[in-house]
Amino acid sequence: MTTVALGEFIPYKRWPAKNHAMVGVQRGVQVFITDAPNLSEDRFRPEPIAEMDFSNCNPRRANVDSADCQDRWMVPRDIQPGLHTLMWWWEFNLGEFYNSCADVYIVAEGADFPTFAPVPPTLEPTVSPTGENGGPGCC
Repeated sequence: MTTVALGEFIPYKRWPAKNHAMVGVQRGVQVFITDAPNLSEDRFRPEPIAEMDFSNCNPRRANVDSADCQDRWMVPRDIQPGLHTLMWWWEFNLGEFYNSCADVYIVAEGADFPTFAPVPPTLEPTVSPTGENGGPGCC
């Protein structure tokens, strides 16, 4: 998880082109954000907060598998600070969707960025299944 401020420009180093450096805008890459902080469900704003050209690549030419494609977008100033979920979304070809999500902590402009201490996982001891007569169980 990362921390960003309202109004901050975020560089978005996205992906290798995978031979899509010339697909153009088509529907483009869109970034959506949850409409309120600290939700227990992913309820996204209906309009994207950013729209980017998937083919913003260097070099921008056909048949280049590893072209560096990137863009940047701005954290909207009209949302409440707190923990939000971002969704990266791309429609390549009609009806063929790709997406991924990430949590982001948003602070007010000019605010100090909080420091988060990692929380160690709680691990339960693994118990082997037992079979008849106390021996190993069957899978």
